[in-house]
Amino acid sequence: MSGPGVVDRRMVIDTLCSILERDNSLLRCRVVRAIERIGVVDDEVKRRLISLLQDPDPDVRMDTALVLGRMRIKEAVEPLIGLLDTDPDGEVRIQAVDALVRIGDRRIVDVLIRYLKDDGGVEYDDTGDDMGFYSFWEIQTRALKALGGLRDERAVEPVCELLMDEECEDVHELGFKVLAQLNTTRAREFLLSRFKKGGRLTRRRIAKALVELRDDDREPPQEMVTALTSALLDKDPWVRIYSARALGEIGGTLPQVVVPLTMLLSDPDRKVRKEVSSVLGRIGGREVVERLVSLLDEPDTSLKKRVVCVLGDIGDTGDGTVTERLEGFLETEDCELLFCVVDALGKIASPGCAERIARILERKDMEVDVRIQCAWALGRILKNRGCIEEDRDDGEEPDGPDPVDVLERSVFDDNERLSFASLTSLMKIDRVRCREILRGIIEDWRKEDDGVVKRDVPVEKENKVETPLESSTDDKTAYTVPTSTIASMMAKTMVEEDEPSSGMPRIRHLKVIAVKVLGEMEEYDRDTIDLLLDALRRTDDSDLKREILLFLGSTGDARVVDSIVDALDSDDYMVRLSALEALKGLADSTVDGLGRVVGLLDDPDPLVRMRSLQILSSSRYTALSEYLPRCLDDEDRDVRKEALKAVAEMGNRGLAGRVASLMFRDAGELRIESAYTLRRLGAFNVARELIAILNDMEKEENHWICIDVLGELFSP
Repeated sequence: MSGPGVVDRRMVIDTLCSILERDNSLLRCRVVRAIERIGVVDDEVKRRLISLLQDPDPDVRMDTALVLGRMRIKEAVEPLIGLLDTDPDGEVRIQAVDALVRIGDRRIVDVLIRYLKDDGGVEYDDTGDDMGFYSFWEIQTRALKALGGLRDERAVEPVCELLMDEECEDVHELGFKVLAQLNTTRAREFLLSRFKKGGRLTRRRIAKALVELRDDDREPPQEMVTALTSALLDKDPWVRIYSARALGEIGGTLPQVVVPLTMLLSDPDRKVRKEVSSVLGRIGGREVVERLVSLLDEPDTSLKKRVVCVLGDIGDTGDGTVTERLEGFLETEDCELLFCVVDALGKIASPGCAERIARILERKDMEVDVRIQCAWALGRILKNRGCIEEDRDDGEEPDGPDPVDVLERSVFDDNERLSFASLTSLMKIDRVRCREILRGIIEDWRKEDDGVVKRDVPVEKENKVETPLESSTDDKTAYTVPTSTIASMMAKTMVEEDEPSSGMPRIRHLKVIAVKVLGEMEEYDRDTIDLLLDALRRTDDSDLKREILLFLGSTGDARVVDSIVDALDSDDYMVRLSALEALKGLADSTVDGLGRVVGLLDDPDPLVRMRSLQILSSSRYTALSEYLPRCLDDEDRDVRKEALKAVAEMGNRGLAGRVASLMFRDAGELRIESAYTLRRLGAFNVARELIAILNDMEKEENHWICIDVLGELFSP
């Protein structure tokens, strides 16, 4: 066959339909799914499928119902209703419900309502088997969900009746939710009545359901808002939580709900406090902000922290009140509160507090998490480089150190997380300056020996940079500052000790972080690439090598290929994988180095073989075709799967026979992938061989594979 023409497809469908007459339920199930995959739904095929709803095997009936629903065959509605009423297998009836819902015919509403009232056609016995109850419960549950989705008012009264039946308590939570979705006057009245009179569990369920009760066109009934507001004082914390959520959804803009909600910020239950914080943050608005700001005067520190977090999420209202009040806590000695305040000010991004936050960042005695938060906050605040100067009145002196200078010094802190936060924030503030710093970090120490940072001998006094620590500490002498800018910045952070320790741990993590951030900038020039290539040759640090390799792979620069290919010979497994990942990103630029990658197709590690194959395929390596046969025979399934992708991408029809053989290997685990590849190759002639196998009863063990392959091969 030359292609999937009408005749070819018809032959396949006729062959598949003929198998439906066989006494093999597995094959009949496979045929049903293959027909769905092909998508042929002429009248004859519909008739054959619908007839399978009476198949003696429940698995066939279940698969057929599933496919009829997914294909939305309206002619199947009545037969499916009959199946739902009469089938003895609960799982089949469950699937029939789902199929009817998928088809979406309004005729099913009455059927679904009926299944809220009776036992779903189940006759219980005393065998101890609870499957009958399970199927009834599942059908009832799915019927309820469907009625909520259909939003048909006919369902309101039946659902109310169900909720009054204590024997159906297992579906009460869902029933309340469905009433909220139906959202009729009667539904709301019922919910409100049970909310006031019901027990703890009922109140909890209704409060949870009322989160669904929202109507953009109408204001919520005052009686409902009043009931939910009163429930904020309920003894059950979950009733309080769900009531707060519901108020946030249906009444968040109403003035009378703000004060009661903010009172829950002092709730004794942590979950309640957390939830109401989120609710208030979503509501926002001036009235909420004013109420929250007033709570900052409360003596309870834990309450202040929660209020500060919410204010940070909401932001300032435009008059600066929130920022001013939050800045008042920047002098607190409570580190947890200070952390929250800095985070909130960073979210608000008001530039006036940058110097004060920078002063906190400078404090070596401050908890490192607070300092890290300061670094992140400064990045948000100083995105617009001139904001500090613009915010300050003429002649006004800065209220602290220059924030950018402090961030630059913090880059060289011993703490990795602080270094990373500082570098990332500098990138947000001034990308050009940040790039210089990043290059300098790599360049200044690329000639270090023995893992110890070289320090120059003392120089003349005019070359020495005095730091605040130096001026206040008489018994310590600062390190001599090397001539480079980056080294000078580094020197500002160090004070010599009696026995200076190696600076290598700091330098190592700093260089790795520098390369990582440089890669995130997605901006580089020829000099930067040359610098990193040099660093890759010099360093023995595997972490740094890996980061450099990944960066180089993202550049698309053909000059880096040789260095990356050289890394394939590394003894470090992770370095080799990083080199492969880098080559994968270079695509066509790797052509000259692909010969080395070919050698890795014989690597003992299957992951290396798979990644190598990906690179060769994505680069469209012309000689790959001669290696693909052995890749298709690889002992590792993932390598074989990748080889199938490569065959499809390269359009190598000469390997169609080898691909077809994979359909039956290892219990047919790659049958679908093989069929997809054959379809991409246009190798539809294999269909004749598959049909021949299907007609050979001595090969019945492979018939299910042939059916699956035909379904995929002739899919749209």
